[in-house]
Amino acid sequence: MIEAPFDRPSLYSEDVMVPTIEGGGSAGSGGITPKPIALEPPLTGNPAFTVGLHGALGGAHAVLVIDAAEPPSTGPAPASASFARIDVILPGAGAGQGYGSTVLAIPNDPALVGTRLHGRWYVDDPAAEGGVSSSQAFSFLVFGPRGDGLMSVPPASRSTPRALRLSPGRPTPFAASTLIAYELYTAASVRLVVYDAQGRSVRTLVNGATQMPGSYSVTWDGRDDGGRPVSAGVYWYRLEGAGGGQTMRTVKLD
Repeated sequence: MIEAPFDRPSLYSEDVMVPTIEGGGSAGSGGITPKPIALEPPLTGNPAFTVGLHGALGGAHAVLVIDAAEPPSTGPAPASASFARIDVILPGAGAGQGYGSTVLAIPNDPALVGTRLHGRWYVDDPAAEGGVSSSQAFSFLVFGPRGDGLMSVPPASRSTPRALRLSPGRPTPFAASTLIAYELYTAASVRLVVYDAQGRSVRTLVNGATQMPGSYSVTWDGRDDGGRPVSAGVYWYRLEGAGGGQTMRTVKLD
């Protein structure tokens, strides 16, 4: 059996600012537990902190809850939250095919720096226990607008020089195409590959080209290596080079 060429975390980046999974969750249709994703650094003053979800029931009503107290429990969505409570309708159709995201602002409040916030998604699903499936809980520390607060991270976790940085596609979700940007901090032979939700290679965008340090971008037109349009859904793209790699997630719309 061929395994996907990357571990699939639910919250992406290899930076100390990125949210972490706290576990738990409850399955819905098809026995699938929805998975959360966060795409933006949690910085004060960020007007577009994006939190997504995939692997849920398509077309269902979903609620994102973020609280400063303990991680929200599974079961029905809490009626209120100290930081955010947002309702969305998930695109997609069928078990495990629902996905979506929402954008919220992190206030430009210095008092928030160093605060740990906890979140969970809740999805109305008649096949779930109690009629509601829930994602794993996640948490994140809020940092200042220039990364203030990073000194609280143990030095060992910041000692390895970064070889590359992959950015979220613009736009994401996308209908026709998305621009994928990345930076190299050392010369490297680079591969940039798009994978489907099952970890199968869909499109090779950069294949072993040696590139010098600098900023690069490439457009994915939503087609596979054979030039055929891919179906709507969640896709992952991975950048590898100089002994390192990063993975990001995007969503192709109809």
